[in-house]
Amino acid sequence: RAASTSLIFAFWGLAGKVGVLFGMNPQVEIYDTTLRDGSQGEGINFSVMDKLRIRKAAFVGWSDGAIISLVLAMKQPERVSRVFAFAANMDPSGVDLAATERPPFSTFVEQARKDYDRLSPTPGQFDAFLAAIGKMWETEPNYRAAGMAKIYLPVAIVDGDHDEAIKADHTRYMARSIAGSQLIWLKDTSHFAMMQDP
Repeated sequence: RAASTSLIFAFWGLAGKVGVLFGMNPQVEIYDTTLRDGSQGEGINFSVMDKLRIRKAAFVGWSDGAIISLVLAMKQPERVSRVFAFAANMDPSGVDLAATERPPFSTFVEQARKDYDRLSPTPGQFDAFLAAIGKMWETEPNYRAAGMAKIYLPVAIVDGDHDEAIKADHTRYMARSIAGSQLIWLKDTSHFAMMQDP
């Protein structure tokens, strides 16, 4: 009998209950928690994995979640079996921040505002939350090729071929920096490929 594999989905910084968007099987357990303290990769803890007695997991990360997944592979490889990193950047130069002000990105930010007001214990404070996330996007993460070269686990670096926020050259740079990684472009999709072409 094949051993079961734990799979952790790590979503972007503004994600709410995104599992519902994917029409996930109701037998899939979703834990609404965080693996970080508000920064991309620092202060990571494994309390949920530890509580569930998951020693090692495969990570599927989207945007900020992809960054976290790659940082885990770099700094805590004993807890990670493999990474599928969609729409990540490993330093601020990889992001076109102006794109976050235009559709489709701005459309999803407005959806995040509605989700925040509906789900958050602090409704009405989305603007402050968005400002903090924006500051994070402007200044983090800050990993260079030498740091990414430490990743030895199986990694797929993935992005939509029309991502409005992550620069294609940066995606290629990341794939070159991680030995043995696979570079995958999703055709006719953007930063939100999983909703545009599930």
